[in-house]
Amino acid sequence: MIIFANGDPRKAATWSNVPCCIVRQLEQRDLRVHTVNLLCHTLQQGYDHVVRKVLRLFLLPFGIHPPYYVHTRLHRWCAERKIRHAVRRFPDARCCLFFSFLFYNRYNTIPSLLFGDWPIPFDLQRKGHRPSFLHRRVIRQEEEAITHARHVLSVFRLRAVEMQRAYPTVAVRFIGNLFVNNCYGTLPDADALIHRKQKSGILLFIGKLDRYRYAAQQVVDALALLLSEEPWRTLQLHIIGMEHQSLTIPSALPVVCHGYLNKDDREEHAEYYRLLMDARMIINPSPCWAAYSSLVEAMYFYTPVIVSPFDAFTDAFGQTIDFGCYTTPDARQISDHIRYLCDTPNYPLLCKRAHHHVKDNTCTHFVDELIHLIEP
Repeated sequence: MIIFANGDPRKAATWSNVPCCIVRQLEQRDLRVHTVNLLCHTLQQGYDHVVRKVLRLFLLPFGIHPPYYVHTRLHRWCAERKIRHAVRRFPDARCCLFFSFLFYNRYNTIPSLLFGDWPIPFDLQRKGHRPSFLHRRVIRQEEEAITHARHVLSVFRLRAVEMQRAYPTVAVRFIGNLFVNNCYGTLPDADALIHRKQKSGILLFIGKLDRYRYAAQQVVDALALLLSEEPWRTLQLHIIGMEHQSLTIPSALPVVCHGYLNKDDREEHAEYYRLLMDARMIINPSPCWAAYSSLVEAMYFYTPVIVSPFDAFTDAFGQTIDFGCYTTPDARQISDHIRYLCDTPNYPLLCKRAHHHVKDNTCTHFVDELIHLIEP
């Protein structure tokens, strides 16, 4: 099998660990896997951090959001060269697995399987953006790849249903909820882990600045409300994915911003999982999307949640949840939910329920379904 991704498929930093986990699972079954990084890191950094920022200055006043590097002609040209080279080098591969809806194998008869969360028009709609003339070409490119692939998989059931409506001639499939992208290994003893969490005062937030800044600020403000009351002065907030200067944080407030923690780095890997195991709860009140993969991984580590009822989460876990609270991005409401989770005598039960809901969402099961799909 040849696996293509925008990033090294063997690195945990690529697409929330998903390609990395699948590669490891396939190789554990003695299957030969060839991996290809479609991204040119230097070009991507130069475009996204310089060219795109300049374009934003000129285009945003007209309501136009310029595309990222992965949606440019330059990326397509570089990626197609790598795809052509790989499929000619490994002509006996069983399948080309793309962690993207933008590409497929057009060069020989090796079938293509595309795996992603949602197409570009869905993503723009989710962000409240209108497709502009700058996106038309890449949307056509995506439609071509989706219609020519042997199989198309969406991470989320609701997105698969929407894609089936948008592409009625394509076999869009959903083969199970996104698996827990756990890079830690065997979990500690459940009772010991829950006891450790119950003694902790750590509130955990995980999310990128460009998507979750407002949500993180609301959690910071909720902590400020709580610390004015005596029982909650031992609480502290840890934020993964953002720097301290990106948020408005009073100097006396116990907030620790860790920035991005790379699970491929031994020390950062250890710090990430220490925080998961110490977290009293994980919080993300972002209304449209709330870092789904980080939430389910925290749940796997027996962590109750305070989260917005965004559609993919409610589709997976229901309109009401028995392992935490649904919330709005309102600091006062978030603070009330934090009080509840700290006070409730049912806290150990909430922890066990959180783990129970995701314990079977394993990479092993997902790869079983994947292999069954591509078997001739």
